[in-house]
Amino acid sequence: MLLGLLMAIAAVLLIGLDQTGSDRDMRAHPTPTPEPDFVRQTTPLPIPQTAQPLESEAPKRTEEPHIKTTVMVDGRAVCTLASKQAAESLIDSVVDHFERLCGETNIRSELGNEIELVNSEDVEIMSFDDALALLTGEETPITVISRRLETQTELVGHEVSINRDSAYFVGTRIVVSYGIDGKNCHTVEYTYKNGEQIGSRDVEVYPLYQAVMERILIGSRPIPAADTSGEDFGRSDCPYFDWNLRHPVDLNSCKIVKEFGFYGGVLHPGIDYTCPENTICKAVRAGRVIAVLERGAYGLTVDIEHADGLITRYAGLSRAGVKVGDELSIADQIGYTDKSEFHFEMILDGRPRNPRIYLFKLFD
Repeated sequence: MLLGLLMAIAAVLLIGLDQTGSDRDMRAHPTPTPEPDFVRQTTPLPIPQTAQPLESEAPKRTEEPHIKTTVMVDGRAVCTLASKQAAESLIDSVVDHFERLCGETNIRSELGNEIELVNSEDVEIMSFDDALALLTGEETPITVISRRLETQTELVGHEVSINRDSAYFVGTRIVVSYGIDGKNCHTVEYTYKNGEQIGSRDVEVYPLYQAVMERILIGSRPIPAADTSGEDFGRSDCPYFDWNLRHPVDLNSCKIVKEFGFYGGVLHPGIDYTCPENTICKAVRAGRVIAVLERGAYGLTVDIEHADGLITRYAGLSRAGVKVGDELSIADQIGYTDKSEFHFEMILDGRPRNPRIYLFKLFD
């Protein structure tokens, strides 16, 4: 026991003197000092620089000094402004002023004078507004020539072709085909001097659509010496057709009051009926409605196109019960007669024929 106590005291004393076994071993076997070739060289990290703002690549503009500038027009001084910049702006404003008097778009201008801007010293300057008033007034020495392009359209009248035909009586006028006006589009260049028009010229002209000629046929056949009309008048001019036609109105309630023929030298191209108001009017033959319109003195009129080049016309209606394009059978209702006379025509191959040659007295 005593021996153990002494060994513990000795260990405590050695620890206090830093004489542990590890220390004694290190002193007995020291670490060799490394040669200089094996010493690691440490490169210090660069110290970051404070970011500097980038300078603009564009060179700094140096303001031009304000130098008095005289505006010379064709070698004559007209006004002096405080700077060259003001003088240049003055000329631009003068051109803009006169351009506004010419129109709004498609304008290009040029100066008709020799303009110089000259540096001046010891010259009294004029205000910008006074200089502008001087150069845009009636006595301005500056000439501004402006040109403006404008696109316009114009109607081109159609021509009329008139042919005479001995198959038709004198006084007969038939429009074979109606004319249509054409239209041209052209570009015009207007020229102005200080805002006042001094000329114009066509730059380009082209047709939008062509005019269509109107063709008219006029009868040249002599009119009979005496007034001629009746059921058989004009029979020789009526070709034979195996048609089954009917009167357009009921002859039990309506009466023919005027026949086809000449009256006072004027051809009456159909037959007229007197009917009670709102009498039913029917198609004389199967066909297709090609017109429903107010036709001047004819009143409300319906035209029906049939086979064999025949057109029938029903005029003086109070109202119509058909429309353009309707396909009708014989005896189909067309409309109602007015309180005035009802007029009926037969037009065959463009010529009015006597309806009495072809009509039967049946009414369905």
